[in-house]
Amino acid sequence: MLKMQGKPLIIVLKKNYQVLKTWCQHLASHIKNRNFPLIIIDDEGDAASLNTKINVSQQSTINNYLGRLRGLFPKCIYVQVTATPQR
Repeated sequence: MLKMQGKPLIIVLKKNYQVLKTWCQHLASHIKNRNFPLIIIDDEGDAASLNTKINVSQQSTINNYLGRLRGLFPKCIYVQVTATPQR
């Protein structure tokens, strides 16, 4: 079980569906009091985070797990950043 004791916790994850799935399950089952804020900083937010299946009325896997992760905490800030220049 994760014991935060009022201190910030930083977790760096690879944006891979299996990694996100594992952490969603881990956080859902091991953190009993999820009443603290979650901040997600998504590097290269334009690449895989978007729902790439929006035109077929489905949800892409990575987008789905990011949504699940955000939904675990009542207070969540989700920031997407990218260094891709606009042409």
